Amino acid sequence: MNRIKTWDELTIQDNYLFQKVMRKEPGLLLRLLERLLGFSISKISIPQTEKTIETDFRAKGVRLDVYVEDESGRVYDIEMQSSDMADDELPLRTRYYQSMIDQGILEKGQPYSELRESYVIFTCAFDPFGLGLLRYTFRGRCDECLTLALPDRATRIFLNAMGTRGEESPDIRGFLEYVRTNKASGGFASEVAASVNRVKADVKEKEIYMSLAMDMQMYIEKEKGTWFAQGRNEGLSEGLNQGRNEGRNEGRNEERITLLKNMLDSGQTPEQISFFTKVPLEEICSIQSRLSGKQ
Repeated sequence: MNRIKTWDELTIQDNYLFQKVMRKEPGLLLRLLERLLGFSISKISIPQTEKTIETDFRAKGVRLDVYVEDESGRVYDIEMQSSDMADDELPLRTRYYQSMIDQGILEKGQPYSELRESYVIFTCAFDPFGLGLLRYTFRGRCDECLTLALPDRATRIFLNAMGTRGEESPDIRGFLEYVRTNKASGGFASEVAASVNRVKADVKEKEIYMSLAMDMQMYIEKEKGTWFAQGRNEGLSEGLNQGRNEGRNEGRNEERITLLKNMLDSGQTPEQISFFTKVPLEEICSIQSRLSGKQ
């Protein structure tokens, strides 16, 4: 669908709004983590912007939705995933995220013992593994002795808004029901819904989003039937690969670079452009660097 949602249409399932809510109200995020993980957290710190990790210009960078550290040094990445993916894509994505987080933590010369406890948490609006569980938690274990856990301090959690099975607190159940239905029935879910309403009532936030959405919609309409529309419908990289196979890559690549340059020139951030266009963030940052004369 070549239409960007209006501000009023956004729900907690939408990555853009989810980030805004969690960043504006860290106390709410703290309580979500406590209810989910079952231990007390005194304080968390959230970067002012999305956490971007790039270790090498040849490596694929990652943009983390909500990156958090607590007073004990534990690290959390909280993501909202509204659309289903290929069977192996989401698990492999969490693997890569966790590896990049580790690289961001450990500086050159530091011992591996300095690696901190880390959690990658995806809230999914679909069942990522098809078993109906409200939560899927993964930690390393030994195949030959399942009671032997691998003490690597890494945990990956998938919350399933479509789930019905498993022991979860009323707050987590209510939160997942809110993600699924956009209706809060009390408790913690009502706090999240109230926070969503406060963000959506912020005129400045609405203006920022609608201005960006209008720009992006204009580009989509302008480029219907070309690489841009094709990329949004079929996945940008797949569309570009098809263009290469059909011998049209050179022209489309020039169009793509020109459009991205125009978006950057208009004041849109690489994160915003990547969010709406699905162009990899590292590609946009590379173009921005060239424009600024850094490369």
